[in-house]
Amino acid sequence: APPKGSGASSTPPKETTAPTPVPDTSTKPPTPFVSPGAAPALACPADAEAAVVTDAHDGDTITLEDGRKVRYIGLDTPELMGKASTVDEPGSHEATDRNKQLVVGRKVRLEYDVEKQDRFGRTLAYVWIQDASGKDLLVNEGLLREGMGSVFPFAATHRYAEVFGRAQASARRAAVGIWRTPWVGTAPYYVAYNKERFHSSTCENIENASKEHEVRFATLEEALDSGRAWCRNCRKKQ
Repeated sequence: APPKGSGASSTPPKETTAPTPVPDTSTKPPTPFVSPGAAPALACPADAEAAVVTDAHDGDTITLEDGRKVRYIGLDTPELMGKASTVDEPGSHEATDRNKQLVVGRKVRLEYDVEKQDRFGRTLAYVWIQDASGKDLLVNEGLLREGMGSVFPFAATHRYAEVFGRAQASARRAAVGIWRTPWVGTAPYYVAYNKERFHSSTCENIENASKEHEVRFATLEEALDSGRAWCRNCRKKQ
């Protein structure tokens, strides 16, 4: 202990902890997509916005260096436990980890559609990266092709709808990701009232739906091929 009257303090100085830096992977090629289907020839538009990704919250939502949260357009991955789900849905950790491998700490480019924000205030975007050869890769499409999620069209603003539909069909045929265990439907038919989701015929969410815009599908396969996402409540009950 310091002697009295020396003016020295008996309290040691506080130690400061430096913030953990985001790993700089922008100069390294992303982990290649491992899907069985070949990637389509796509090119990132010249006016796409450059950004850096600092975190991936799940398989389809990321945070940028400037604090914005970005939701991938056209892709719906299994939910981690939180507001939208009381349990970790099958495949949620796999999709989250894959998304992190592809984009966290990396420079990406953002392409926008007509609808630029969702109802939660998140930016809606197509997210692009480049492989080791400089080829443009659309992350939304690649995750679908690997079976990390299913298609989810955001209203009518979805310019890659056909491309994403083919990516999902490829993953389903190969039984990868969420399609390893085939989705089994037991309803006599399936029905849709918009371009976003379809439902089992007995779903309580459509009890009061107008029949004016009803579209029926004879099988689950036919409904999935329409490019719509299966109602979460219906799917959980199968």
